[in-house]
Amino acid sequence: LMRNLYPVQGQNKEIELVIGYGIDVTKIKEIQLEKEQGEKRYRDVIENTLAVVITHDLNGKFLTVNPMVEKMYGYKDSEVLGKNLPDFMPKADRLMFNRGYLEKIRTEKEATGVFRIKHKNGNIVYNLYNNYLKEESGIEPYIIGFAIDITDRILAEKELKIAKKATEDLAKTKQNFLANMSHEIRTPMNAILGLSHQLQKTTLSGKQQMYLDTITNSSENLLVIINDV
Repeated sequence: LMRNLYPVQGQNKEIELVIGYGIDVTKIKEIQLEKEQGEKRYRDVIENTLAVVITHDLNGKFLTVNPMVEKMYGYKDSEVLGKNLPDFMPKADRLMFNRGYLEKIRTEKEATGVFRIKHKNGNIVYNLYNNYLKEESGIEPYIIGFAIDITDRILAEKELKIAKKATEDLAKTKQNFLANMSHEIRTPMNAILGLSHQLQKTTLSGKQQMYLDTITNSSENLLVIINDV
């Protein structure tokens, strides 16, 4: 109950009576309480989520950050607020931020992709982000951003690519080795077979013919093995 009391003075300036009235503000208080509880739940979600949640203006200047920023990047709120997002990115990525990110989100109202952020300790953190442009009447437009750390996945993919390339290089080396070996063996074997065929045209004794047949059959068998390899 909200009460208001007004004293009424007499001719001698003494208070003769007090006029008072009250207004039932139970509903108003309930609405205020629900609003405060809702705002608290919202803050609890933002502060305890495993994702980075930030807001920044249309130039990339941080407006708000949640506690995950310090956990993920090592910077306290005071080291981030008022600074520009590109200040925390590798120099090679800053041009992409202005041309690829800001221009896109201004025209399409949202943007998704990967940012690289420099951790306070110097390491690079890869972030998958999903950001939205918020435009509300009476306030300056701003961007709300959500990001998760995908560094382990990126590094695993890089290691997989390295391992894949090493496997492909090894397979290519084996292929080249077998091709060269096959060529080096096949050349003298063809020479042996060629000479054997020439000897077949000459007059040979029975023992010589047996030796020649053995040479020819052995050479042909070796060629089969080489072809299989």
